[in-house]
Amino acid sequence: MAKETSTWFKSFALLLLIAQNVSLVLTMKVSMGDGATPYIVTVAVFMTELLKLVICVVVIYVYQGKTFNWMSISQVEGLKMAVPALLYVVQNNLLFFAVSRLEPAVFQITYQLKIATTALFSVIMLKRTLTRAQWAGVGLLLPGVCLVQLSRLSSAENDDIVVPSLVNANANGNATSSNMILNNVVAQIDLSPGVGLGVAPIHHGVSFLGQLLGFVAVLFSCLTSGFAGVYFEKVLKSAKSLSLWERNVQLATYSILIAGASVIMKDFQRVITDGPFVGMSMSSGIVIVLQAAGGLVIAVVVRYTDNIAKAFATSVSMIISSTLTIFFFDFHPPLIFFIGAGLVGMAVRFYSAKPGDWLVKTVLVQMLGMASENKFVLPK
Repeated sequence: MAKETSTWFKSFALLLLIAQNVSLVLTMKVSMGDGATPYIVTVAVFMTELLKLVICVVVIYVYQGKTFNWMSISQVEGLKMAVPALLYVVQNNLLFFAVSRLEPAVFQITYQLKIATTALFSVIMLKRTLTRAQWAGVGLLLPGVCLVQLSRLSSAENDDIVVPSLVNANANGNATSSNMILNNVVAQIDLSPGVGLGVAPIHHGVSFLGQLLGFVAVLFSCLTSGFAGVYFEKVLKSAKSLSLWERNVQLATYSILIAGASVIMKDFQRVITDGPFVGMSMSSGIVIVLQAAGGLVIAVVVRYTDNIAKAFATSVSMIISSTLTIFFFDFHPPLIFFIGAGLVGMAVRFYSAKPGDWLVKTVLVQMLGMASENKFVLPK
């Protein structure tokens, strides 16, 4: 019975993450076009982390009836949570460096390697065993996500693709909110041309060296993303004396410091001139709440499932949000979108398949001639 409850809880957490991602993408699209004056993204991220901290403190003091040792933040266990926050600073800056030097298609495809690096770091750092079917699922997820991303880019009508200019607005490194902002906005670059956060055109006249440096930056970002995610998972699962909420307080504290520094370095003049809440609306407020909730849901998913399952849930949410944009934002997907969506669905089936699954057995054993779909740890 305990095992059934555990499985139900994991499934619920993953479904909650999918719902959060879908609602976030759609709400973010509305918020970026809501009003003539764009809101300050660094302030939004700071408020997100502050809200997350408040929620965790309330849960600890009110719901759990405990007290939090604030000195633990500067101790060894607390300092461990500074690592993913700092790594995401590096990751985000590498991505912003790359996105201004690479063609959108090259950037989107290369960035999906983070799925593979997450799986590899999970095996190396957490000693996790993946079956042949699960490796096949990861392998199918990569091209599936790439095709979906390419379908979004191919639907853009302008020759110069534009992306929200977070280079000058949000190069901070909290381990949940800013990374989620980056992933969702970059994933929606064909849906948000020139509104909301300001735009940075991707120029086609970049030198070969510049493109090479951009490509290397994406590769390092994928490594950073995979390592940071798995490291975060390892820290969450290793310290049994600290609850999930206490870990999130430590992480949110470091994220607030980094987010506050980002506001000062990137948008201090605008905050002084226009005020910190310029451009804020009801929809942008909902985005902040969803971001905070998303950060906590991700922590739950990572704690009770793993980063690979999180990657699958995020990919499924991307398919759902893209499908919904067909009805709400006049998105006309080409054929490759449906091919990519099919591959993602197949990947989920393979990764979550139970031993003896007829489809997995047919493909891996009968069609590809493997001895078994289960006895496999790491490809040689």
